Amino acid sequence: MRFYSSLSRVRGLNYPAKILLVTFLGIHLPLISVVAVALVFSLADWGTVLLILAVLLAATLIGTACTLLVLYDLLAPILAASRALRDYRQSGRLPVLPLDFDDEAGTLMRDTDSTIRELDELVRKLTDLDAESGLPNRNRLRQLIDDQLAARKRIAVVCLLVQNRSEIDYFFDVPTGRELLAAFVERLRDEPSVLEVGRVAPGIIKFSMPLQERSDLEDALSALSERLSRPLTSGDYAFYPRLLLGVARPPEDGARADALMSAAMTATKNAEPDAESNVLFYSAESQRSARRLFEMDQEIRTAIETGQFELHYQPIVEFDRRRVVSAEALIRWRHPERGLIPPNSFIPLAEGAGLIIPLGQWILETACRQAAEMGRSLVETPRLSINMSARQFSDPDLLSTLDRAVEAAGIAHDALKFEITETVVVTDLKQARRTIAALKERGIAVVLDDFGAEHSNLRYIANIDFDEMKIDRQFVSHIDADSRLKAICTSILTLAEGLGVPVVAEGVERREELDTLHRLGCRQFQGYLFSRPIPAGQFPDAVRTLVTEIADPGFAMAPSR
Repeated sequence: MRFYSSLSRVRGLNYPAKILLVTFLGIHLPLISVVAVALVFSLADWGTVLLILAVLLAATLIGTACTLLVLYDLLAPILAASRALRDYRQSGRLPVLPLDFDDEAGTLMRDTDSTIRELDELVRKLTDLDAESGLPNRNRLRQLIDDQLAARKRIAVVCLLVQNRSEIDYFFDVPTGRELLAAFVERLRDEPSVLEVGRVAPGIIKFSMPLQERSDLEDALSALSERLSRPLTSGDYAFYPRLLLGVARPPEDGARADALMSAAMTATKNAEPDAESNVLFYSAESQRSARRLFEMDQEIRTAIETGQFELHYQPIVEFDRRRVVSAEALIRWRHPERGLIPPNSFIPLAEGAGLIIPLGQWILETACRQAAEMGRSLVETPRLSINMSARQFSDPDLLSTLDRAVEAAGIAHDALKFEITETVVVTDLKQARRTIAALKERGIAVVLDDFGAEHSNLRYIANIDFDEMKIDRQFVSHIDADSRLKAICTSILTLAEGLGVPVVAEGVERREELDTLHRLGCRQFQGYLFSRPIPAGQFPDAVRTLVTEIADPGFAMAPSR
């Protein structure tokens, strides 16, 4: 490289010219030098010497020129490979090189061509594709939708939000998670109504579909959601996607892909926990609501730090014995400006913001401390029932956090009950069984919450020894006037009796509901008929009053508390 390094500093000549110059000098200087020396020593006539040298020089120049032209042509593969690399780097153009030569120069061109194309494919993937799913990423999807709009295609843009996407990270290993994602993507791609589709973030997929009238579009998306929500399985694992779909339509919601994609995402922010439909359309109000939710998300973090949360307790009554046997701990947010905020307004935000673990830890520690305080005020202290989110239940530090909280409060483990939903169980049955077994070893009762409202998969009921089941309020409301609800509750109560598991009916608000459920065999009840959730400081007095009221033979609907 030393000679090349020195030659590279010569200005005014490109690389081929330098090669040709060196070749020329290498051929001519030795030859002319030898001939000149021979002539000088053999001839005395300088005129003859110069003539011979001139003829010699002319002949060698002509011969060398032909040689150099051929040599220059032999350098063409190297020069073509160099130009191909430069063109790709400067303009992104793929090379057009001859690939049917087998010598070293041909190998150089083939290697250059394949390397550039492999590099281009990698760059394209990094630039245009989502690495996990293989779908177009946000930038590429924006281009595709803009192309559709430029071609005057009538499309709607949909944001598909997998609300429980985080459960994959918490319950499944990486290969299983990728397998579930791939299966979901394939299922979505198989839908004929889905046109361009891309993954813009974990749990967020956006796509375009043919534009229809609003009612027809809502029906189509509801049917699509139902198909996509079927369980995804991998071995012994099952994942049940909970989907939310936000819809934006041009031109009223935006004329470009950016605006439509943003509007579709904004529409999902207005989801109500108990809404009948999971398909939401963008509106100006949804934009304002999304802004309020963003502000509330920031305020939640402040609320945890400044102690704005508090626990209220709703009694659970064993009606035959006229006593309060337990109480469900329900978190409330006492906002300095908005007043008391119910959990369904901020728990989903806390989940999405990754704050449910610290919030759940605060609930556990506070409930333990308040259980100890209630024990000093009540002769018979109800067990406190704490709701566990899927993420909190899968937290590897759950048991150590529990043990510390119980020890710090000075109470026994059996002063607590944990309420979990079927989602916690069906996601990872083996892990759920291990955690539940560890809780029961400590004396903590485990309650299956909202039975009948989710999957009602008897496989999981049979594999886990629950201490209690709760009938969801949707099967309780006006059960006295609905034969279908009576049939459902009868089935649940018969199943529970066969398993030897007590049942609590949630959401009992009317005496007629209480009487109907009692005749069907239910013995424990929770709802406004007995009491609204009560602040911890008022709970002991409220329990004493409630026990007195329900002991009265003329007990009817309790007044609002």
